Amino acid sequence: MSLRSITSERLILLDQPWRDRATILDRLCQRLYEEGNVSDKAAFLEAVWQREKLSETGFEQGVAIPHGKSAVVARPAFAVARVTQPVCDWPTLDGEDQVELIFLLAVPFGDDAGHLRLLSTLSLSLMDEQMIVAHGSSSTLMLAAIIASLTAFDLGGPVNKSAGAIAIGLAADHIFPLTARVLGIVIPPIGIGLATLLDRLIVRQRVFDENQRITGTTSLILGFLAIGEGAIPFMLKNPLITISINITGAVIGALTAITLGSVQWYPLPAIWGWPLVQNLPAYLSGMVAGVAFIAFANIFVRYALIRAGKMHIE
Repeated sequence: MSLRSITSERLILLDQPWRDRATILDRLCQRLYEEGNVSDKAAFLEAVWQREKLSETGFEQGVAIPHGKSAVVARPAFAVARVTQPVCDWPTLDGEDQVELIFLLAVPFGDDAGHLRLLSTLSLSLMDEQMIVAHGSSSTLMLAAIIASLTAFDLGGPVNKSAGAIAIGLAADHIFPLTARVLGIVIPPIGIGLATLLDRLIVRQRVFDENQRITGTTSLILGFLAIGEGAIPFMLKNPLITISINITGAVIGALTAITLGSVQWYPLPAIWGWPLVQNLPAYLSGMVAGVAFIAFANIFVRYALIRAGKMHIE
């Protein structure tokens, strides 16, 4: 889906003086109505507000992507507004509640595939990632892989939060579940923590120093509580090794679980959210696959570097 094909110059409104969310949504809905993208402004505006009540549509860095799905939408489209000063009443995932660049998406009711492509294309292009234009199961797995990798990339940092905004938005509209997102949160800290416990059993020597083993135990425990920050010290010390392994493990785990039929619609990655997972055995299988990859990859990569004299354990 080309973004250029679903908007126009008349739908791009720059340097507007609007000061609140209600005004912005009203004016953008009006412009979509005037351009023939929606046949009933009031009905579409109501659909947009119903979506706003479900969860935040504000991202970090002043960007918001509100959207409405309604039978009055004639064809997929989006309108853009940039305001002269940040609007301070728009809920955002980072808690800042300040927005200055708004993309309002209009999707025909029942066109879930179009909604998925439109929201994913716009969201991911904002993060300079490749666009999703495929269909069917290949698109599902591609989106899952992207969400899992971005979630695992910086363990709670801005990239992780941006992936969360996309995933939660899709799940709130019941278009795409949070399975990849929640697994991407828990797999890296559990995997790296497990590695610090198993290294001596696997390669018959320690490949983590004492401080790392203590940190690893903490990371393992925090991982089951869905707190990925426990693994950040490993990422900071060896970013190239840790980040690449974390991303690969998260993708392996997410794709395994989804392929086996696991579905999680709720943003509850911690252990107490497991009873709400559809097909828990598939979910746990994916988690085990991702965790095992991260644990063994860390152990063997570090062991090889130590043997080559490129890494030293204090």
